[in-house]
Amino acid sequence: MTFLGNLLFAPILTIFLILSSLLLFTQLLNIPNDLLAQALDYFTHLWHAILKTGSNDWIITFAHPGKIFLVTIPIVLLFVLTHRKIKTHNARVIALTIILGLSIFGLVGYQKLYVETKKHKICYQDKLTIEHTPDRKLIIIDNGFFAQKKTAEKTVAFEIKPYLTKTYGQIPIAEIKLLHAAPGSFAAAKELCSTCTVHKVSLPYFADKLSTFGVKKYFELQEILQEKNIAFERYAKKFEN
Repeated sequence: MTFLGNLLFAPILTIFLILSSLLLFTQLLNIPNDLLAQALDYFTHLWHAILKTGSNDWIITFAHPGKIFLVTIPIVLLFVLTHRKIKTHNARVIALTIILGLSIFGLVGYQKLYVETKKHKICYQDKLTIEHTPDRKLIIIDNGFFAQKKTAEKTVAFEIKPYLTKTYGQIPIAEIKLLHAAPGSFAAAKELCSTCTVHKVSLPYFADKLSTFGVKKYFELQEILQEKNIAFERYAKKFEN
């Protein structure tokens, strides 16, 4: 992905830096720069429009295959680049392409044959359960875990999501079960729905009146559910964890 990123973004970043630098120097030297300003403004709007077409589905992630696999890759690359018989540019490109293909094949195989077939369940302080069921569904059950956090969004971004990526790779979340109606739970569900592939969010009916902040977070969650076309289900009673 680094190679593709450099190939796509390096030319665009170069154009942006050239235009912005020319605009700065012409402004300092009192040289008319209306055309440069218009060109930079047009280019910026164009770039924003391109970024809006992005999707989380474009991101390909794999579960952590283990340290041995990760250490083996650079060792093999070093061997290829220093081998006496692999001297020409074309030979090195072919060898590196083969290594890349084998690495991806190994990661995909590990994902399909081991990660997606393994039953796994972990609990955070008896308040959050992350379960990969035998029928290959990833379910997250929040029993007040996110409600205890000052910033639920950061907890998702820096704790939960890295764990999900490292453990499960690109497995979509089949369901997020919120057992309590709390602003932190709504915020965490919204963050997960914004950055991950989620199929359904479940919430039991609640009689307690939400605070103004809680109502705001609830409707923010509803907006992202509608935007991402994610199913939303209500229940008459709380889930059993």
